[in-house]
Amino acid sequence: MEGAAHYYLKQVQGDKEVVNEALSAWDAPDDAIESEKQVDLDFWVHPDNWQAVLLLMNVQSCWRKGKKGVFLGLRYTDVKVVIDFRFKDVVGIFEQLQFLEREILGGQ
Repeated sequence: MEGAAHYYLKQVQGDKEVVNEALSAWDAPDDAIESEKQVDLDFWVHPDNWQAVLLLMNVQSCWRKGKKGVFLGLRYTDVKVVIDFRFKDVVGIFEQLQFLEREILGGQ
C-alpha cells in the first residue's frame, strides 16, 4: 500500500519508475509488472487493499492542510461519515486508511 500512498501524494500518471517501485514493494507477480510496462494509466492494487484505496479516493476532500497546501492529516470526523455511508461493512478499513495517511504524510 506504500505505492498507492506515494502515487496519491505525487499525483503521477504513467511514471514508470514510481509504478514499478510500487509493484515491487507489493510483491506483484512478474506478469503484473510486465503488463504495467505496456499500459501508461493503469495502477495495480492488491485486492486486499482495494477497498482502502477506494476509501482514500473518497476522502480526498477530508484533508487538513497547512501553509502552502502541506497535508497535516485527515479529519477523522469527516472520514467516519464516508465510512458509515459507503464502507460500513469493510473490516479493518480505517486501519488501512491510517496506514495510507502515514505514508502520505511521511512522503511530503
